[in-house]
Amino acid sequence: MTDKKRTVTTLTQTRVDSLVRQPGTAEHSDPQTPGLYLRQSAKGATRRISVMHQKRRHQFKFGSPPTINLAVARKIANAGISRIHMGYELNARWLDEQLVANGIQAAPAAVASVPRVRAKTWLYEEGVEAYLKSLGGGVRREATIRSYGHTLRNPALHKALKGKSIVDIDRRTVASVLADMGKAGKYAMAEAVCRIVKGLWGFMASDYASKESGITENVMLALKPPRRPESAPRGHTVVVPEIAQVGDAVAACRSGVLHPTVSAALEFLILTLQRRETIAGAKIDEMRLDGPTPYWDIGGDRMKGRQGHAIPLHGRALEIVQNAVEAARQSGSIYVFPEARPARTHIDHVPGHIGVSVLTHDLKDISGITPHRLRHAFTSVLLDMEEEDEDDDGVSLALGRASLILDHREGRKSVTAKFYDFAHRLRKKSRILAIWTDLLAKPIQEAVDRFDPVSAKAQIQAARRARQKTKKKSESLKNRESLAKYREERREEEVAHRVDVALINQVLEEHRTGHISDEAALTSLRLMDIVTLVAHRIVLGHDLAERPDLATAVEAAYRRYPSLREDAAEVKRVREAA
Repeated sequence: MTDKKRTVTTLTQTRVDSLVRQPGTAEHSDPQTPGLYLRQSAKGATRRISVMHQKRRHQFKFGSPPTINLAVARKIANAGISRIHMGYELNARWLDEQLVANGIQAAPAAVASVPRVRAKTWLYEEGVEAYLKSLGGGVRREATIRSYGHTLRNPALHKALKGKSIVDIDRRTVASVLADMGKAGKYAMAEAVCRIVKGLWGFMASDYASKESGITENVMLALKPPRRPESAPRGHTVVVPEIAQVGDAVAACRSGVLHPTVSAALEFLILTLQRRETIAGAKIDEMRLDGPTPYWDIGGDRMKGRQGHAIPLHGRALEIVQNAVEAARQSGSIYVFPEARPARTHIDHVPGHIGVSVLTHDLKDISGITPHRLRHAFTSVLLDMEEEDEDDDGVSLALGRASLILDHREGRKSVTAKFYDFAHRLRKKSRILAIWTDLLAKPIQEAVDRFDPVSAKAQIQAARRARQKTKKKSESLKNRESLAKYREERREEEVAHRVDVALINQVLEEHRTGHISDEAALTSLRLMDIVTLVAHRIVLGHDLAERPDLATAVEAAYRRYPSLREDAAEVKRVREAA
């Protein structure tokens, strides 16, 4: 096969009929319709549209010469080019419409049918929205609802179920998604998806939603996550942080290597042992600082157990809260620990609280422990220090005291205690927290004495770099890539410009020699009138004396474009110099 040649050819229907019978491989552009090409190959001749728009070349094949004659091909090409410049893509449906409009093919016959109405059942995404909405209004915490939403919109799960009717989704479909997660080693994710999907189907099969969802039973009840391999960690392998690690964390908070708000929030978390969401969302109006025993009054709507919780404040914890409240009031925040980057925008223009993930990541970066592991350490320490006494129900008294602080319903077991006991027990909680703070005093002092801010900063930066999903590029590399991209875009623009100039010059030359009419030249170049066309030819140095009928247009061109003579002279000088 010979190499494909690309030429600019004045096309007529007779010329097209001759070209398609010639052997070889070539491509001919139509100067009367820039962007329309006739391609010859061993498989036959085809027409195509090829134009540059928004720094991207758009190409579309639309038939062969025996089927579509030259005049119709030009009409279709002009319509397609206009559609591309309006920002739309060309597709088979658009081509069918063009072929019908130009009489190439018959319009499809109307089919008498009854409009199809989708059964009144939810699609998967509609079920998810309804489920999450049912959890609002205080049924679940906002953080829990967000977590459920992220899980149910997991990319793998969403890809498999999006757009499907709930009644058409069976357990095996979801099980295959969980199996793929297990193969990828994402066992925790698979277990979370399994648990929450069961809850979703349970809601949709309930009496409250089954009529709209279309299902009457929870087909996901028997769904099971993939089994972890025997080598996977079990619950008893949880590593309880050493007290020295906790001391290191407090020393880092007091050293200034972290943002002041982050440092204060982390140290407050360590001293009070509350959950990270509770710490992050602490509000100024929850702090009762004026009474004889200052305390933090946490509303039940923010607690995991849906029951209010009170934490006494004394010593360093009280000092942190007093300073944070004063700073927050000056900044106009309702939160004790406002977000570290207030420049971030919000829909309601109200600054939010510090990020929950910030507490997790920064605590782990400075000490290697997580907020929840602190609660493990506290419970373990309390059990080791106190005698293993039991109450009348056989429950460890030490565990009961830990529950008072950790908000495990404050250790309430009986019905009376759960629903009628609202005492804060501040004095008892103060004694328990004093055990924790006294135990930390020595490790904290030792950690402060040996703390090295330089190495700590390096450790934090290294941890943040390792956590980044997309590695940061150096400024020099970004500059080189930007320069290379700019050069490539310029090269593509220059190539496209040269092609366009060649086509324009070809059309103007065809007009000069009389091969195409004035109307055809105007259409090809998309010029508004004959005066503009004449101006282009004057710039190229064409002798318009051959066309006496254009004398009026020549005079109008000189009046409309005062610099026309200078432009023509400049083009002439450039040509002579070349």
